[in-house]
Amino acid sequence: MATSMRAGSIRGALAKARVRLGKWPPLNPVAWEHGVKARLPDHYRKRKLALYTTVPKPVHYVADNRKYKPDYWGNRIRVQNVPIPTIHVKQMDESLWGGEGIIIGYTQINKPKKPSLPKYWVPGTNKYVFYSEILDTKLSITVTEGARDLIDDAYGLDHYILQTNEADLQSDLGMKLKSKLLLALIRKSLYPNDPEKREKVCQKYQKYIQGITVSVSF
Repeated sequence: MATSMRAGSIRGALAKARVRLGKWPPLNPVAWEHGVKARLPDHYRKRKLALYTTVPKPVHYVADNRKYKPDYWGNRIRVQNVPIPTIHVKQMDESLWGGEGIIIGYTQINKPKKPSLPKYWVPGTNKYVFYSEILDTKLSITVTEGARDLIDDAYGLDHYILQTNEADLQSDLGMKLKSKLLLALIRKSLYPNDPEKREKVCQKYQKYIQGITVSVSF
């Protein structure tokens, strides 16, 4: 099972790499003009392509921003920032992991004639209570320590959810929260009994809904 999960994660990472290089059918407009894909709405196609073409921010490795670097003999070689493949599990969709995932690898053995053993690296999670200013409610969410730091750096849960793209969130919970926050801002349904507070909060988060339109009919 571990071998199949690892192979699946590697295949997924390679597929996304092919998309970013333009070597996979979803980037070909003709692939969206025939068959089932032709019946999908345009916003779905844009979201799908954006998800596969966006390079996630490095989480499990330190990116080298140099274009070239010297090797052991001093020769110039091109820098390659290859993301570490991770496994996406159901628990990631029910919480916020900040782009982290489960890594499958092997332990480093320094003793001769002793084989390396497979190992899973799983980020630690804890449940915290966060306040959403837009929804005016407290939410109990399971997050990793890295995700908690990202929320603190963004000055709150609402800012973190709204400014983080889907490729970095990697969470159904995060995308559902983003949908609720955006709809509340666009429809101005927040703080129904306090118009002054509503206008103040809408003005504070105005930059996240610029260029977004949604139908208000049900």
